[in-house]
Amino acid sequence: MTDLGFPRSLRVRSKQDFSAVFATRRALGVGPLVVHAAQTSHGAARLGLAVPRRAGNAPTRNRIKRLLREAFRLSRSHWPDGWDFVVVVKPHAPVPLHLYGQYLHKAIEQLTRSGT
Repeated sequence: MTDLGFPRSLRVRSKQDFSAVFATRRALGVGPLVVHAAQTSHGAARLGLAVPRRAGNAPTRNRIKRLLREAFRLSRSHWPDGWDFVVVVKPHAPVPLHLYGQYLHKAIEQLTRSGT
C-alpha cells in the first residue's frame, strides 16, 4: 500500500531551501503556474508553494494552495527523488484539481528530463 500522506519532511519550508531552488534558474511556466526545480541530496521529492497576494484574496489563495498540495500528494509516487520543486502561482481563478495535476506533471516531466 502506498503512503499518500504529505508530512513536513516533503515540504520546502526554509528560506535557504527556497533560495537554493530559485538560484538554479531552472523554471518552466505551465498555465497559471511557474515551476522551479533543483536537484538536492534529500531522498524524496519536496514541494514548496509561493502564492502572492496578487493571486487573489485569502480564501482564493488558500484554495489554490490546498489544490496544489493535493495534486502533489496524489501523484508524488511518480515524481523523481532528489528534487525540490517550488511552484509560484500567477493570478488566476482556481481550476479543478485534475488540471493542477496535469500542469505539475507536465512541468516536472520537462524540468527533470534534461537535468542530472
